Amino acid sequence: MKSTMWSLNRKKIIIVIFTIQTFLGMGWIASYPYAGYVILVLWAISFLFFRYKPLSYVIYGLIVGFVIIFYLFPRTYGSGNVAWHLMLLVFSQFIFLDRGHFSQIFILFTKSLIFLCIASLLVRICIYFGLSYPYTYINLDPQNFNLYWPFYIERLSTSGDISMSLLGNFRFHGPFFEPGALGIALGVSLYSDLNRWKLALIIFFGTLSLSMAFFFIGVLRLVEYTVLKKGYKIFGLITALGFGAFLLMDKNSFIYASSFGRLLGTNDKVLNTRNSIYELEQILLFSQTFSSNIWGSFLGIGWDTPGSGGSYRVWLLGSGLLGLILWFFAYLSLINKFFRIDLNSVVFRIPCLVIICYIWGNWMSPLLLFLWYKTDKLEV
Repeated sequence: MKSTMWSLNRKKIIIVIFTIQTFLGMGWIASYPYAGYVILVLWAISFLFFRYKPLSYVIYGLIVGFVIIFYLFPRTYGSGNVAWHLMLLVFSQFIFLDRGHFSQIFILFTKSLIFLCIASLLVRICIYFGLSYPYTYINLDPQNFNLYWPFYIERLSTSGDISMSLLGNFRFHGPFFEPGALGIALGVSLYSDLNRWKLALIIFFGTLSLSMAFFFIGVLRLVEYTVLKKGYKIFGLITALGFGAFLLMDKNSFIYASSFGRLLGTNDKVLNTRNSIYELEQILLFSQTFSSNIWGSFLGIGWDTPGSGGSYRVWLLGSGLLGLILWFFAYLSLINKFFRIDLNSVVFRIPCLVIICYIWGNWMSPLLLFLWYKTDKLEV
């Protein structure tokens, strides 16, 4: 009896630890500025609850050690930041989980994400109506924040009129530093086990985030549902609502610029800034490296490159083709361990993977594994 209870508690602890680590990798404010230490401690504690032979841990240590040395190898543009290396540890540790563990982690992650979003919105409403809530001022020049631990962070770098609105800067980001990270997490959560309330809340908060990643993933999820479940009426209704919003929305508004305008506009919010004049130096460096620098293209030239840090080019310039090959080998191994991949999954999920890697660039996030989760039902 005691053995059974311990086994159940051990499994619950593992599920909670990996769920927390996933949130920390997204930039959850509850751990600021100690997220790195928390991730490392949880990574070490996890080994107390695994039941594998010592040889398995030795092999794991050798493989991870090799990969870390590869990432830390001196490069012209420096090594990756600490957060990347820590999430690499978390990502690699998924190999010790079984399919049951993984499913429960994703389900708990989805429930917790919805709870955190609700709590964040309630805190924001309290602040808006003048209720006192303790906070800490954070200066990360040029970004400035008020940290309302652990559910809400107010971005002060936006204009006064916008920051005084109910939703802060109109883009809801919950308890995370970036609305884009929240949008991606909510988009991936559309593949979890959902009832109607969970689905409605995910769509509600995802829409508030104005994250194009969420909208892209949502559309692809809707297309998958339509094709596999023959829900053509739902697809038609949502398509009509989206088209109507495009026609009726003020083309000069902040909301339009942050949604449709990111695809069709010319302002500083458009997604193709990764291919715009703002990124010319990085684009040129990328082109030169992969056209004339054989060793640089294979081993990477470093992460501290000019331009945006979220670009897929940063990862390729940092780790090179060898790093890409190593990551895909590990990624495919984990997918094969947790899922039964069929043709439908390949057709509908690969575009989501490409979108996330292009927009976010966080290749070490467990969210990229959650993307392949499959349930037999989706209540709408």
